Amino acid sequence: MIVNLKTELRKKYKNIRNSICRQLRQEKSKIICKKTLEFIVANNFKNIFIYNSFSSEVDTKDIIGALYNDGVNVFLPKCNIEAETMKAVKYKPSNEFIKNIYGIEEAVILNEAESNKLDLIIVPGIVFDVCGNRIGYGKGYYDKFISETKNNPLILGICYSEQICEKLYDVDAHDRKMDIIFTDIEDYYINLSRE
Repeated sequence: MIVNLKTELRKKYKNIRNSICRQLRQEKSKIICKKTLEFIVANNFKNIFIYNSFSSEVDTKDIIGALYNDGVNVFLPKCNIEAETMKAVKYKPSNEFIKNIYGIEEAVILNEAESNKLDLIIVPGIVFDVCGNRIGYGKGYYDKFISETKNNPLILGICYSEQICEKLYDVDAHDRKMDIIFTDIEDYYINLSRE
């Protein structure tokens, strides 16, 4: 029952996200990126894990470039498709990228990083609720990755305001809640304690 409901929500909110016209998505992405960068600077984060955007997701390329230029260590995901896990790979502009089977660009060179040094993990998703719950693409890559980090990094979800709902009732016990969610309109601070 839960699987079917999640599938329906993924389909519904992916359609909503895809229906936002490209120009508006770009405008919304710029607002979200500005908030995210200001938050990172204000908290002096130095080791950031961030997704490499694709399709109609919030565009992270400006964040990645700005952080790198500011001397922040930026890490991108590298998926192990068979194991449905991912590792953090240190970003350099000179990295060669190829698309994986999902269409996401990943670095060819495996310059693997220590995930337990991350200050902040920036997470994509299809739908979030105001309590920090998230439904992603269904493979559990981020839940597994976050569960393996030992230093309790802050988890930040970024999405368009259209991807927020009041309450997701179908989340699993292993689904990791967001500590913060930034959208182009409202921001949700759910859990800022690092205990």
